Amino acid sequence: MTQQQTRGPLGRWKALILIGVICNAIGLFTHVPVWTLLGAPTALVGVIGLFAARRPRT
Repeated sequence: MTQQQTRGPLGRWKALILIGVICNAIGLFTHVPVWTLLGAPTALVGVIGLFAARRPRT
């Protein structure tokens, strides 16, 4: 039961990272800085959230 509960939040953080990376790629390829400005913090929040979710709770 605990594996099912921990798999959900990790998937959400990974999806947030993926959305941020895709936004960065769109911004870099199309030379539209708004996409990069939106994608970079999104990916950063996703990475921080993923590390926090994987951290063992005491």
